[in-house]
Amino acid sequence: MLQAERLRALREAAQPKLTQAKVAADIEVERTTYVSWETGKRGFGDGYAVRLEDYFGAPRGYLHKQRLEARIMAERVARLEQ
Repeated sequence: MLQAERLRALREAAQPKLTQAKVAADIEVERTTYVSWETGKRGFGDGYAVRLEDYFGAPRGYLHKQRLEARIMAERVARLEQ
């Protein structure tokens, strides 16, 4: 799952339901910025990844792009080795 997909999944799974505008306001970014992250048009750095993980209660590293890409690659290699 890509960084943007994970971010959207976190928001959609939140209870009570959260809008993109609510999340953006709570983490103090423009709504358009948050939307671009969630749609994958723009990435976000590790600083925002940490803020978002804390906001949603996700484990550390869940949204970090470099760690996520490394984890995805490791999973693909493991599947190939089976």
